[in-house]
Amino acid sequence: MGTVQYKIIGDENLMEIIKGLPERVAKGPVQKTFRKGAIPYIARVRGNIPSSLNDLKKAVIAKNMKGAAIKVGPYARKLKVKISGVQSDVDAYYPLYWHNYGTYGERDPEHQFKTPRKSKTAKREGGTRPLNFIERAWESTKYQVQQIVDRDMQKNIDDFLKRKANRRA
Repeated sequence: MGTVQYKIIGDENLMEIIKGLPERVAKGPVQKTFRKGAIPYIARVRGNIPSSLNDLKKAVIAKNMKGAAIKVGPYARKLKVKISGVQSDVDAYYPLYWHNYGTYGERDPEHQFKTPRKSKTAKREGGTRPLNFIERAWESTKYQVQQIVDRDMQKNIDDFLKRKANRRA
């Protein structure tokens, strides 16, 4: 899917204040807004997961990053599942990834994979067909997410600055 970047356009004085704050301080209201905006997207991704993978819905989450950003999607180390033919439990991230982007000869031709197929499996046909449920969820909710972020960003930053000003007063 790629990274979605968001730029705040608004009151110049407010923007100057935010730019003057250390990132570790300013990230709180930004992450709060992004997490609220991500709620409909997470719900849609979970709703688009194939019924055979319903148990894996808990692996789709929003995660705070170090900077003023969040990541949303299936995450490793969130949930383990048993797959037939595999001795040990597998992280839920992998079956979700395989069903979203496909495997072997069925890999999604429109997705830019970081690593090409290995020579050992390059000639294998078949595999899991890509369902692109993550991309479809984003396409159907991106305007709703943007509206929530647009609506709440200014309010959350104002509230944050008021709290900081009250503590210092």
